[in-house]
Amino acid sequence: MSTVSTQTQTAGVQTPNDERLHRLAVEAGKYHDLNIGESLPCEEVITQGEANGYDRGDVRRWVEGEGYTSDDSLPVPPQGDVLGELWRVEDSPLDNTVDGTKKSPSPDSTRNACTPSPNLGEPEPLDEEADFLALQEPLALDSKVCHPEYIEEGEPLTAEEAVERYVEERHGENTSAKRHGFERGRQWLDRRNYAKGQEMDRQLLAEYENPTTILFSLRVERAVPNRVSLLEELSSALEPTLDSLRYQMNKHTERWQWFAVLAGTRQFATPHVHIYVWAESDVPREACKPVVNRFVESCEFAPSSMRGNPPEGGTVRIRGTEGTDTIPRTDDGGSAGATYTLTQLAHVPAVDEMDFDALLWASTVRAWDEGNHFRKSSYDVWGEGEEEPEPDASEEDFPTNTVLSDEIRQKTLL
Repeated sequence: MSTVSTQTQTAGVQTPNDERLHRLAVEAGKYHDLNIGESLPCEEVITQGEANGYDRGDVRRWVEGEGYTSDDSLPVPPQGDVLGELWRVEDSPLDNTVDGTKKSPSPDSTRNACTPSPNLGEPEPLDEEADFLALQEPLALDSKVCHPEYIEEGEPLTAEEAVERYVEERHGENTSAKRHGFERGRQWLDRRNYAKGQEMDRQLLAEYENPTTILFSLRVERAVPNRVSLLEELSSALEPTLDSLRYQMNKHTERWQWFAVLAGTRQFATPHVHIYVWAESDVPREACKPVVNRFVESCEFAPSSMRGNPPEGGTVRIRGTEGTDTIPRTDDGGSAGATYTLTQLAHVPAVDEMDFDALLWASTVRAWDEGNHFRKSSYDVWGEGEEEPEPDASEEDFPTNTVLSDEIRQKTLL
């Protein structure tokens, strides 16, 4: 590994000076179920960058700017608040990024802003010139796609008004739960989805003799400022994408299952979709390219140039091929990729622990009339006669960040 004298030292582990690279290294480390300080191939960081919509050459230049080559490895850096305040590991110092700047803008700091702060570096969304927050824009071009609670006088609320409405609703649900015992609100439903996805993952990995997992991460650009309209178009493109996935998987394996999560980026809450697939046998990358192509063809807001969706890069991650167990695992027998995807469900965190970007995304999902941001194949997680367990109300049983297990969480806090 190259010696990098210009990097910040935090708890004895080198932290990249480039905040974009820091964020990508943290995310790639979590995907591979690695602890702070463990060796992470730079190629995996570059792949993570591609999955987030960055150009491969740009990420390679950031890596080289820190003194590494794409053939080197770097230590997984401390997370700190580089993923935003919601995702900050509580015992990490607030200033363990380059300048200690909080990564998630607040309503006050962004209300009059048309471009992101230069401290944020290159933004996650694909269109770098857009007003990424668009707080004063209506949620949708057509009120028909909005939930009635997010329409006033026949017009959709603005994004900022939707955040305020969402916080009020979540607080109301908490009050109802305490006073009347009614707990089946939005958080309860998403925690149930989280538990269902985790159990599905554990069962399939145990059931398949030679499992392969595939994670598709499909993105759009902010072609319009209306958040629910973007989400509606993304959702509309999902079904033809799944049709292509069914065709390709049935050609290459006899048994396979999937779930999908419509998620928001951690900065600016731009919609994207993750599709997580389990297959009982090897699936070649060539079988995945038509799936990505179908998404781009079907989604009006996905760049036809394939920018942000390179099928040969981070848009498609295949693990466990050729009968080797290369699937990153959590300590409960599940896959790190499934947990990585499920932690992005909109309503899982406690509302008072959500930063503004998380609230912006969750309110977008809530304001969407369809509202179904978690979907799965027909796989029966709970067998006939089995009663689906209630989601545990305990905070500790559900993620408030993307640390992948209790053991890893404790190690991360060291």
